[in-house]
Amino acid sequence: NNDQVQMNDTEIASAGLATFQNLRAFVQGKNYVFRYYFAANSDFYCESSSFSVVASAPNHLAMVQQPKRSVAAETMVPYPSVQMQDEFGNKIISSSGFFVNACVDMAGQCSDAAFLTGTSRLPVTEELLTFSDIALHGTPDSSYKILFYVTGTGIQNVTAVSNSFELMIGVPLIRIETEPKYAKYGQLFKNQPVVSVSDAAGNTFSGTGGINYLQVTASLFQSSVDEAKLTDSM
Repeated sequence: NNDQVQMNDTEIASAGLATFQNLRAFVQGKNYVFRYYFAANSDFYCESSSFSVVASAPNHLAMVQQPKRSVAAETMVPYPSVQMQDEFGNKIISSSGFFVNACVDMAGQCSDAAFLTGTSRLPVTEELLTFSDIALHGTPDSSYKILFYVTGTGIQNVTAVSNSFELMIGVPLIRIETEPKYAKYGQLFKNQPVVSVSDAAGNTFSGTGGINYLQVTASLFQSSVDEAKLTDSM
């Protein structure tokens, strides 16, 4: 296939020999052969022994699956995925200790304000590297990006940045901030209870109306508390 071979792949025979000096293959694979034939009649040909072509040095990361709108502290779906490729777009499967890392992007660097949890570092052992359990912890915003970068011996500046996507506030969770204490019948608690409402990333919900409006109700239940301990706490 001439599309996969550098041009200047036709030589004129001199003294019975056609010597090729500038052939290069641009696509990796196994069991390739060169077919040599007359330009005037391709029915007359012979073929070389088979050979393999391996990928060149890592040159860039290609985004395969872009991240989409996500929920804070929850696994990103669909899973972001990338491929490591050489300068000709050949996919690289490396056994040379290369890793692809992911972090929250901030102007080409890993952000200090937001972070990923889960497996954010994958060895390059497959053509498609899928980050299937990462979650973004940060404040709700519509301009998040993920930075992917390669680490390994002799490798540098092989990166990719995803498209922008929105991070939404997560499922509200109630956490106890102040426990009630010193209760007497019919009287106010001396220590009134306080609870906070936030998602798993620590984003707080407000009570000012709109989409974040929440009402928290306190109801009295009786648990199997030791009567002596209950008396001591009053």
